[in-house]
Amino acid sequence: MAAVVLAKTFKGIYVEPMDGLRVDAMGQLMWFRIGLVTFLAPGGPPLQLSFLPSARAFKIGALYFLAFMPVALLLNQWLHFTHFQPAAGFWWKGPATFIAFLFFVAFYEEVFFRGILQQRLTQWWGAWPGLLAASALFGFVHLWFRQFPNYNWVILTFFIGLACGRAFTHAGIGASIVAHALVVATWRAFFA
Repeated sequence: MAAVVLAKTFKGIYVEPMDGLRVDAMGQLMWFRIGLVTFLAPGGPPLQLSFLPSARAFKIGALYFLAFMPVALLLNQWLHFTHFQPAAGFWWKGPATFIAFLFFVAFYEEVFFRGILQQRLTQWWGAWPGLLAASALFGFVHLWFRQFPNYNWVILTFFIGLACGRAFTHAGIGASIVAHALVVATWRAFFA
């Protein structure tokens, strides 16, 4: 799996339709998705994966997203992380980002961090320590986001991990994927 990614195989398959629009990332994300499901899930805690989250997963994911937003706004005030500035074309970029993250990025990140890692850590240490540890690891993998070290991003994504982890606990992997995708879509559509 690593050889395919390191060889930049998808760059030759997916041609950029316009400058700066890397569609090869979609193939790479699907490759990660296949790898996570194929190699990490067997013998581990069961996951109920489906192409489209259920209505209950959408509802619970949206509720945890709404519960996270006041926390995100308070963290933003404290960290001076970003400011409200709707993106040009936010009316279509928000929904497009939500759909892309729902089926690709949020899917593979949530399968790994909540579906596999959080469940394993919970089995070993208990519900809250497992949730906190998985959320902390989720935060630390974002240390390289945009710049290194990006501690503000680590703090914010730790709390996103808590919200997604609780959504997962209540309604399964679909709910955490929905919550994650809603957070990213909102951030990219309305904050700079």
